[in-house]
Amino acid sequence: MPNIHPADLTISAVATRTGVTISVLQDWERRFDFPHPTPLSREPQRYSADDVTTIREMLQQRGLGLSLEASIAVAQQERLYRNQDKDERSLFNGIRRTRPDLPVHVFTRRTMLAISHAIEDECITGADRPVLTASFQTTRAFATAFHRWETFLSASDEATVFANFAAIRRVGGCLEVPIPRGDPLTCEWSVVCDATAAGLLVGCERPDHRWDAIWGVNAEVVRLATEIGQRLVAIHAPGLRTHRPLPPLDATGSQDDEIGRNAALTSRIMSYLDR
Repeated sequence: MPNIHPADLTISAVATRTGVTISVLQDWERRFDFPHPTPLSREPQRYSADDVTTIREMLQQRGLGLSLEASIAVAQQERLYRNQDKDERSLFNGIRRTRPDLPVHVFTRRTMLAISHAIEDECITGADRPVLTASFQTTRAFATAFHRWETFLSASDEATVFANFAAIRRVGGCLEVPIPRGDPLTCEWSVVCDATAAGLLVGCERPDHRWDAIWGVNAEVVRLATEIGQRLVAIHAPGLRTHRPLPPLDATGSQDDEIGRNAALTSRIMSYLDR
């Protein structure tokens, strides 16, 4: 059997592989530009194996009761997600790729908790309506932390939390964004406070259950993490308008200010570790 090139399937072949008639496929293309064939210099136009996968995903969504338009939207988003580089779906790798100069530390879970709690405390006491981004891996982990996060969320301007939630929903000012099994975010732990008292901790779990982590109070790095988090929302919750424009970074802060905030955060971390 000859090799199938990435876009070398006829519409008849697509119909055979999906069980959708040619006339229906043509109707979808006219009405929804779906599936979108690859334009070639020769006729007929050709489709790819990924088009077949996307159509099958759409049919599965239809079987779950979604409308045709909604099913197509979900299938197209799944295609985008499927074909996207995993680094583009990772908060930790996104920061590392953009700022390779930042040191990466190896922390235990106890240290990660201490830094997380210290950032939360600094944010609650010193931040002016922060924009929060966090990843908890599991809903159980988020539920465990929620007694602290109730105060954290009440002090925030807006908040986004990634975990294996069952569905997208807003609870007060918090947007809960589900992440699918196998997604890079399922291996990440993050707390990002974008405000005057900025701070972040972003970690990726290692096979030994310790964490490769980036942490600090640099406002530019915190803003980078916030922007990556917003792009991740666009991936996992397409079409959902979730964020107001971020305020401009405060350019008046000096290096001494950053050193002072870093010292204050470090002092809080040590107090947690000493308990």
